[in-house]
Amino acid sequence: MNHTRHLFMSGAAAALLLIIAPLGAETSPSVDRAAALAAAQAGNWAQAEPALAALAAAEPADVEACTVLAQHKLDAKESKEAVRLLERATEAQPNRAALHALLGQALGQRIGEVTFIQQGLMSGKLRRAFARALELEPNNLTGLIGLAYYHLNAPAIAGGSNQKAIEYAARVAAVEPFNGALLQGDISARREEWAEAARHYRTALGFQPAHGWLQVKLGDALRGAGQNPEARQAYEAALLLSPELPAALEGIKRLAAVKE
Repeated sequence: MNHTRHLFMSGAAAALLLIIAPLGAETSPSVDRAAALAAAQAGNWAQAEPALAALAAAEPADVEACTVLAQHKLDAKESKEAVRLLERATEAQPNRAALHALLGQALGQRIGEVTFIQQGLMSGKLRRAFARALELEPNNLTGLIGLAYYHLNAPAIAGGSNQKAIEYAARVAAVEPFNGALLQGDISARREEWAEAARHYRTALGFQPAHGWLQVKLGDALRGAGQNPEARQAYEAALLLSPELPAALEGIKRLAAVKE
């Protein structure tokens, strides 16, 4: 199921998806919990990590320690450990939508690192994590976006569906217009409906214009629609925002090749 390797967007877009509120602890093992959390917040992971690991391993698990440490593991590209921590957190507090949504994100990162057979098994867990988040909180933005991209990228045999992706994208747009327009653009681009994709990307840029990577998406859509002068303008706008952005330079290179 190699389609699932690209289940999520780039890090820049994916970073928009989730804000986890502080989650209360249920236990206080013989470590200084407050000091551990303060050290984590300060970025002092040499002090924070062993203490948080002890809290996370306690019975019952300290949910906030699990969450904070899992986020650190995701940032460090240690997704396997992040998944384990978040599974403990969701077992300890199964009715928190944010925990299930973050577990879905962790599984989305992990799925690109495992074998083909493991991907098939993991994709179901990923979909269930996002679905559970929506059961608990129907407008959970991370859950909506996660399921939209799941259905966009997963093959039909794994439950993927363009129509469901479109439906989730509409729900995202109702909650948060920027991410909704971005999703709708990606869905249109996947269907090679280039003019429609460009329209959605322009809408997204209207909400957040300072994204070079989004200007590249617009440029790619315009190039697909045969609007090469407008595509060049989008790539050049991307370079103004992010000089030497490789995708923008590649887009301009492809436009130049068309002229030759």
